[in-house]
Amino acid sequence: MARLSCTCGKVVVSLGSAPVWRFECCCCDCRKGFAWCAERGGPTAPLLPELVYFPNALRIDQGMDQLKNYLIVEGFNTRRVVAGCCMSCLLADHPAYGGVRIAIYPQSALLALTGDASLRPVDGRIFKTDMTAEELAALPPEVPPADGHGDWQTSTDECKAALADLAAAPGKYLTVENLIDHIGKLEVMDPSHDGPSTFWNKRHPCVASSVLVCCDGTPSVG
Repeated sequence: MARLSCTCGKVVVSLGSAPVWRFECCCCDCRKGFAWCAERGGPTAPLLPELVYFPNALRIDQGMDQLKNYLIVEGFNTRRVVAGCCMSCLLADHPAYGGVRIAIYPQSALLALTGDASLRPVDGRIFKTDMTAEELAALPPEVPPADGHGDWQTSTDECKAALADLAAAPGKYLTVENLIDHIGKLEVMDPSHDGPSTFWNKRHPCVASSVLVCCDGTPSVG
């Protein structure tokens, strides 16, 4: 179990299980998402974003009315849930997560594990091809993952096992897909984005949505 809250405290989220994986992410989607929120009063954008993966089970304990859904632009795949009160990036969904995991952003929100549990070591640094040589050189040294850090399939199996255990208490938790559907409107951060696309996006179909709108409320034109 874990607790996630936005930086001003108006939004509080409970996570039903322990984290299964942790990455440093170099992708342009993560970096632009953090920078966009920071420009609008959110926490300072990290030089190297971190993603902590949890099984896909969460509960909104406080502040559902503060939540917003964002996508960088049509053609990008990460759907971010942001606390509109303080522009803290809280969590995200992505097609690669397969419906069994969610990504939590511990640098933009406050993440606390229950009891005396501590955050697992970083399992790797991903999507380095999204950065230039100069950007990579500015990062802190990469730390090799600890022994027994597992792999994508192992983390998938751990998520499925945790979700099976949580199924004994039906109705207690939402999936991130449930949450995004409940929030509704999926807003486009930057309709005029002309920067790079991510390594993942170049190789997979984009998110399709009938409710994409620009942040001023006008329909997004793809």
